Amino acid sequence: MTNDISLISQDNLEQFRALRLFDYQNNWHNIKNNSELNRIRFIRQSRLIGTSFYFYFEAFEDAVINGDNQFFITPSAEGVDPDYYSHAFKQFVKANFDLELSGKSVITLSNGSTLTFLPDNHSTFAAMHGHVYLDHVFYMKNFINIFWVAKGIASHKRLRLTMSSSETDQPHDAKRIWAEKPKDGIWRQTVTIEEAINDGNDLINIEDQKKHQSKKSFNLHFMCQPHTSDEQ
Repeated sequence: MTNDISLISQDNLEQFRALRLFDYQNNWHNIKNNSELNRIRFIRQSRLIGTSFYFYFEAFEDAVINGDNQFFITPSAEGVDPDYYSHAFKQFVKANFDLELSGKSVITLSNGSTLTFLPDNHSTFAAMHGHVYLDHVFYMKNFINIFWVAKGIASHKRLRLTMSSSETDQPHDAKRIWAEKPKDGIWRQTVTIEEAINDGNDLINIEDQKKHQSKKSFNLHFMCQPHTSDEQ
């Protein structure tokens, strides 16, 4: 059977979560299960703290246990393999659940659920329905259009839309969505590298990162702080 998930149980997934996730990732999981907060999530995060790693797990868990369809929409870029993200997802599943998945932009599991990986310049998003993950939103082209498309895909009240990105110095429409906080129904969180370390992430040497880049670059990419004019 292609992409047979019959041997992956709820216990397997819970064991993975207990052993592999850090506290801030478990908090994202808790928010995912909170019906009052989970409809739209927006996470601004440090680089290298396992955001994609976590959301690959969350989407896989939902697809296996609930049979829900999952959609990942990511920035397109010249020279980047369009199947990069689906390949990364398949590597994640193989490494952590010993399951070799087949499929490129659409991966169909044995229970009928699908995981679809699309660039932000995909020609049509018609007839799509499921949970949506918008990754690297501060780098997306035509973000506003993608945002409304994603809300349409996740329009049923039990479905979730999740956005995440590291910071950029460039102006972007997604930053307006990030800033519009009064009663707009979006759950927001910033996780810096220092906060990730305080929550148990022991995979990064913060001093090593500081040595090999400017203060401006470190603050931007790891502390989620666009630079000020006096920084070098």
